Amino acid sequence: MNKRTSSIALSVLFLIAAVVPAIAEPPAPQNKLEPWQTDWKLYVAELGKDLQKGVDPGEGPHLKGKTVEFEGILREAFDPDKPDESLDVEMEPRQVSVMLKLFPLVDAAKAGERTAIFTVRKILVKPAVAARDGWKAIEKGSKVRFRGTIGDDAAVLATTSGPGQEPAGVVFLFLKSAEVILPK
Repeated sequence: MNKRTSSIALSVLFLIAAVVPAIAEPPAPQNKLEPWQTDWKLYVAELGKDLQKGVDPGEGPHLKGKTVEFEGILREAFDPDKPDESLDVEMEPRQVSVMLKLFPLVDAAKAGERTAIFTVRKILVKPAVAARDGWKAIEKGSKVRFRGTIGDDAAVLATTSGPGQEPAGVVFLFLKSAEVILPK
């Protein structure tokens, strides 16, 4: 074999060595976030799609188990003596339309397909055990960027009206396994 032939053979071997692993190993899947997972306004709109149709957002795979990242104002500092309590994070107020029949104590037959507009102002955040030190460092009233997971109780509706009154209530949003995202 002459120098030219062996040089070509070596080049082909290097090319095969570089291409075969790329073909054999598919690229790792990228966990691309949907726009609503990092934008509070879009998240409330996405949540509202279910609530307006009379669907509990925590019951389906549409939102449940998804990770979200938002920024808000911490209303009460993390209390190390009560580590399992949720933290109240105030968010920019957003309105959402909710089918009244989703509220507890509301007669679904009487409520029918009627909806009401509610303003969502906060998220109750359950700090992850491994992230509690990060939450301890955030002072009451401080702006905080956080990441959490939507669980079964993504939205909890509480009735605020009594028997015989027009159905009314409050929408509570919850996240679990939340962690602080430190500024870069």
